[in-house]
Amino acid sequence: AQPADSDQAELLAVIILQAFRDVAERMGLTPENAPTHPSNCTPEWIRGDLAKGLFYYLLEIDRVPCGRVALEPASEPNVGCLERLALLPAFRGRGHGKALARHALEKARRYGCPLVTIGIIAEDARRKAWYGRLGFIE
Repeated sequence: AQPADSDQAELLAVIILQAFRDVAERMGLTPENAPTHPSNCTPEWIRGDLAKGLFYYLLEIDRVPCGRVALEPASEPNVGCLERLALLPAFRGRGHGKALARHALEKARRYGCPLVTIGIIAEDARRKAWYGRLGFIE
């Protein structure tokens, strides 16, 4: 994964919209009932995140942009936050999401954040199990 910047905000937003579409449908999320859910991401969100100090990383497989993750150095000392990990559906099931998450976790350690948090919908058992396999605990 390579660092991404505001010039790639449109691309990053498209990836996250496509990647989270199935979650939004499965969980019944809409812009009205979940306005801050990643399934409603816009390029402006990305630019705002970058302006706040989030780091974005873009994954390309065979020169095809297919995933992204953000890392936010949190307000607490030594704590980071993994944000909006997204992988296009056609690229899932091959370890790319795990590689993106591990990339972000390694970057967090380099930035002095040995503890990394995430935020997910509590009822999303699939995501909870997936992150649990990466070592995250509730």
